[in-house]
Amino acid sequence: MCFFGDIYSILYWCTSTSSETVIQNRINEALNSMLLGQVVKWLSNTCRNDHTPEVAVREYCRHSAVHWFHTPERQRILGAAIDLGFACLVFQASDKTTKCWSNEGDIYQNRDVYYILKGLEGFFKDYPELISLPRYTFGSSSGGIFSSVFAINQQYPIHGQVIYTSIILPVILHKHIKNGNYPTTVWIHMLRDIEFASAQRIDMSKEILRKQNISCTSFPIEPSQLTSTIFHDRQPVITHAASQFLYSQLRQYRWLNNYNYMLHNPRQKLTWQGFLFAMVINQTMSKEVFDNIHTHKPEIYELLNTFYGEHEISHERSYEALKWLLDNSNK
Repeated sequence: MCFFGDIYSILYWCTSTSSETVIQNRINEALNSMLLGQVVKWLSNTCRNDHTPEVAVREYCRHSAVHWFHTPERQRILGAAIDLGFACLVFQASDKTTKCWSNEGDIYQNRDVYYILKGLEGFFKDYPELISLPRYTFGSSSGGIFSSVFAINQQYPIHGQVIYTSIILPVILHKHIKNGNYPTTVWIHMLRDIEFASAQRIDMSKEILRKQNISCTSFPIEPSQLTSTIFHDRQPVITHAASQFLYSQLRQYRWLNNYNYMLHNPRQKLTWQGFLFAMVINQTMSKEVFDNIHTHKPEIYELLNTFYGEHEISHERSYEALKWLLDNSNK
């Protein structure tokens, strides 16, 4: 399974018929190779400076491959894949500025497609026994768009794809998808996303695919209902005391409704930074809480986006989506 994304990007190889020892050995080989820089690098390309919906995700391209192994949300997605018998190979973005994947619809002009294919060619020379395994992709945000383009390549065909908080590039959807010639496709989308990867847009895409006899489905992610422990539960590096403080502050400053769902988009309304990230210790927090929060600002920011539920990484529904893909692409 091939995964691409600006939030993350990963390549899975289906090894469901292998023993657990073989699976783990292959995963370890892939991880060691990645860390030593011996495997294909993550690839990306600067998003084109236009106003098409396909590039509306540019501001969210900020993560590299290493985050897959150091952030709990991504680790949980990897865990779901491993539980289902996938081995994982991670690619590092080459574009250090935007970390976004190319949205060029012409597969022969898309430089990321070129580099991925060249990388796979080299990888299979080192691991020829893997070339016969089914391949799948998981693409997030701009990586979802890239996955939808890569899916039409014939050199290393894929058997299915998960598109996370993203879409099929319109030119691919309307010009390249013919009867049964496109991989099984699963979307994971956030219900508060009403502009980019909206439920309505995904439903329209599913209708087009089904008319062409292509299996597809979608899994929505709802906004999170906050509790006093949720920050710690989702990111254990955040202490229980810090989690309690963050939750209390969000309630005090009326960022939560009566059911403890977030009222405001933390990307658009930034007042939370003032009351969550106080510049000095005050009577509402201890030094330990102050230090923990300021040490983990990036994690807290990402969690707020996840809890709001518009466009951010979340492990929710990943196991279901991967299992559905595995079950339906093998029919």
